Amino acid sequence: MSIQDIFAVKDKKALVTGGASGIGLAIAEGLAENGAVVAIVDRNKEALEREIARLISRDLRVSGVHGDVAADGFDATIEAAIAALGGVDIVFANAGISGGYGPGVGGNDAGLLQNIDLKSWNHTIGVNLTGIVSTLKATIPTLKEQRSGKIVVTASIAGLRANPSIGYSYTASKAALVLLIKELALELAPFGVQVNGLAPGPFKTNINGGRFFDPDNAAREAATVPLGRLAQPHEIKGLALLLSSDASSYITGAVIPIDGGKTAGGN
Repeated sequence: MSIQDIFAVKDKKALVTGGASGIGLAIAEGLAENGAVVAIVDRNKEALEREIARLISRDLRVSGVHGDVAADGFDATIEAAIAALGGVDIVFANAGISGGYGPGVGGNDAGLLQNIDLKSWNHTIGVNLTGIVSTLKATIPTLKEQRSGKIVVTASIAGLRANPSIGYSYTASKAALVLLIKELALELAPFGVQVNGLAPGPFKTNINGGRFFDPDNAAREAATVPLGRLAQPHEIKGLALLLSSDASSYITGAVIPIDGGKTAGGN
């Protein structure tokens, strides 16, 4: 088998939640560029329609389904996406939001555990953790029945190590995903379904109010990264392709950092 065949996703049916911007969009675009048929689910209807039109103009095979992973009845949204694809081989459970700043940011009393706003906490957990579970609940039966498939969950290096600048709700949700990925990998291994996770470090996206588009914020964060810079969204494409293809045929239960070296020893 050639290296091109090993990494091939041509004609595979892929579903990406939170795919109208940032890392999710880069994942969806990378899969489609390599021949996959991709359904993008996102709650931002305007961004979804704009990006679907852009990708279709490039002759990529994509469709969009408007939906919120934290909303009641999200199963129906996933069913619509699978119907648009005519099945599903690859699931990227990616949708997520920021939980605000943590206790290590100067003067941020709201980030102290004793001051956590439980409404905000529940919203972040609802999207980042329960929304992932809802996505997986709706897609796993199809993957089990066909006894094959790839599930990739977007976790974070915030779930692998403590960082007091990151809000508790985000950290808690991403840490929970790390073990969810591993336990689900054990459940689905007998069905030939692999489950892995991405653990991004600092990417220049709109998360947390797009703070990394501020040059001062970006510079401060880049100084904590051994490679000395922030990642651009397109840099997720290679790892996403690896975990979507036969190149990862013996990888399951892994959560792979893509972080410029931060978990190896950055600040």
